Amino acid sequence: MYDVLVLIHILSAMAWVGGGFMLVTLERHAHKVGGPSALTRMMDDHQWADDWIFTPAPLLTVVTGVTMVIMSDAWAFSQPWVYLALTLVAAEFGFGYRDYKRVKDAKEKGPDALEFAEALRGYLRMAPLAIAMLAAVVFLMVFKPGA
Repeated sequence: MYDVLVLIHILSAMAWVGGGFMLVTLERHAHKVGGPSALTRMMDDHQWADDWIFTPAPLLTVVTGVTMVIMSDAWAFSQPWVYLALTLVAAEFGFGYRDYKRVKDAKEKGPDALEFAEALRGYLRMAPLAIAMLAAVVFLMVFKPGA
């Protein structure tokens, strides 16, 4: 059972982190090349991806990870790498949700609205930080420093 959890954990993390990196890259490209209207279309696609990938994949990653810590004598929530990884995931969830919600709410005012442009700038400015936080979590999962 533990090996199945590891597989699910890795596959869901790949979808989450890899998909997030690709989505941020495409959104930055759409903003640079196509302007607000292209980015508005991209954000519509982002909403679909959020419903089908970026909600279930992180939840599955966290649930399987927590379950593996509970099941294994080798891991504990008190270990610094586990604690730090969970802290980074919680922070990424918080920042990501906040920024994405701002864009989603401002998008309703139209692609030319000042609020939408400001929300997009904030989202695109913070997105690389979110990806870096997830990369740090992957580092912690792979190398398990201090374990």
